[in-house]
Amino acid sequence: MPKTPLKQKTVGEPDIQEITTTGVDNEYKYLAYLAGLELETASGTYSESVLGSLGKTNQGGTDLSIGTFTNTGRESGDVGDQGTDGSGDLAITTTDTIVYQQDATYSEPSNFRHPLYQHQVSNRTRIQEFNDTDQLELGEELAKIIYAGNYPGTFQLGTTAPSGDYDIAVANVMTDTRADDTSTVYNLYQRTSMTTGVPSAINLMAVARGTSSPFNAKTGTYKGLIVMSDAHRRETVKACLDRYLSTITSSAKPIGSYLIRTSPPSETGTWVAKGSAVDTRNIVEEENTTTLYTNINSSNHWQTTTSNPQDFFTDGISVKVGGSVVASAGPANTSDTTISGTSNGKTYTRGNAVSGAPSGSQWYEFTETDTAQTDEIKSGTTSITTYTLYVRTA
Repeated sequence: MPKTPLKQKTVGEPDIQEITTTGVDNEYKYLAYLAGLELETASGTYSESVLGSLGKTNQGGTDLSIGTFTNTGRESGDVGDQGTDGSGDLAITTTDTIVYQQDATYSEPSNFRHPLYQHQVSNRTRIQEFNDTDQLELGEELAKIIYAGNYPGTFQLGTTAPSGDYDIAVANVMTDTRADDTSTVYNLYQRTSMTTGVPSAINLMAVARGTSSPFNAKTGTYKGLIVMSDAHRRETVKACLDRYLSTITSSAKPIGSYLIRTSPPSETGTWVAKGSAVDTRNIVEEENTTTLYTNINSSNHWQTTTSNPQDFFTDGISVKVGGSVVASAGPANTSDTTISGTSNGKTYTRGNAVSGAPSGSQWYEFTETDTAQTDEIKSGTTSITTYTLYVRTA
């Protein structure tokens, strides 16, 4: 556990005490709330350059890639379009979007003031300022609360905001497009407020320094103790959190680290899903080409001829397309309803009987099926990849 910061016990009085660190009145929660608000408001508007923030831009080439969204689609073609088997006109195209988590060297803000803690030395209580290690440990404690509790400053992936407490941080982080002319836009949302459950405020203490009242300078001669101003308090807890977030690297993923994965992360720690984006595409399936012949005449027909007794040379089946016989069979096959083409690799299926055939014969409508399959973009048949945003919470 980090050292316990000191707060003003009673407003308007010079008494101090340690903050409450357990139970429903855990006052670390208020410090985490302040730090979370600063994650969102430190630059006035959302900025990918704030430590721990997410974005599509690699700021200065030093940010950490947390994963890639891939949208698959078609170079051309809509649902139902066909192409020669294996042809490039139905080929898949991909669009990749890398998402980064901002990584930067810790920099102490101008309004930072060292939190105070008390400890016993030779049976006397000594009040002392946090050192760098103490600040880092406090930052970790705040990170545990922020990222496990969905405090302000945390992110969610989706098509709509989880609630009115969230605003779009990174618009259109991925667009899922499909060949049926539909698309779904996914955004990264950041929590910017807490409508309910805001922790009660506390006043942190600091050393008074400076040459004039209110003696709240950052450096100078010791003048006693003061209550931190709002600006000091906000930037102090954010600075402690920043010290901790600055330890995120490509190989070290402490609490507050984000990852985009198609399956749960294998990295150390507890990782919690914070929304998903789905990449779908209409897949290509092989499809037989079928032609229905209903305008039956002497050039296009299925003809069955039967005599009694049968005549081997005239009876049987003949199928004509464009005036040419494409399939035939002898007297033993006159009752068949399906016949293979003579040499074209096609199949013919008999349909409804029609009039007009020569005496002793019957004409039928028929269907021609080309078994040399073609590719077709199918509707309702999709390939799906789900990308999930994870954050480490413990």
